[in-house]
Amino acid sequence: MKRFTCLFLLSFTIGKLAVQAQHDVTWYEGSLVLHTQQVRVGAIAIEAGHDLILFRAHDTVSVYPAHKIRYMQFYNPQSNMNQKYISVQEKDIAWRRYRLYELVVYGEVSVLRKEKANVFSRASDVDDYLYYILYNEKLTDLRDFHTKVYPDLMQNGGVLLSMFVLEKDLHPDKSAEAIRIIQYYNQLMRNDETLALRR
Repeated sequence: MKRFTCLFLLSFTIGKLAVQAQHDVTWYEGSLVLHTQQVRVGAIAIEAGHDLILFRAHDTVSVYPAHKIRYMQFYNPQSNMNQKYISVQEKDIAWRRYRLYELVVYGEVSVLRKEKANVFSRASDVDDYLYYILYNEKLTDLRDFHTKVYPDLMQNGGVLLSMFVLEKDLHPDKSAEAIRIIQYYNQLMRNDETLALRR
């Protein structure tokens, strides 16, 4: 009975979103890559609160839940930026679910963000989003960077990372400075890979 109720609610929500798709959402031209490796190009709208993507092509609207999506990208003319979203599997004690996150920094250590629930005004990126780190396939709140991720990075990044943090006087417990450390760390790792390939 519970399963039937869940399926009914999911079907109802998807149906409602498909109807609303013609009116209430903002569409962006972009591409969608599914977990099956299929690539679809068309108009994309994000229903972040439900972790769903609405996809429109040839006057047909399809609804894709996060577990079917690998990633998607589109150009946002309002912000004059290319935006990319990825689907991340969250491993909970009770169940495993997929959620959509915007990719802010990409690399061995990625920075993701998710819009806060019930955001009515666009005060700022800091106030309107929750930020996370994806490292070793584990999702960590950015506020925990200095205790849960930073020690590993310092060990792997060696003297170059230590010197960078000291010279720039960066504090890993401050979010903006943690992101700078992550960006530099990713750069070091990319340089290491490039050197390895040239040998």
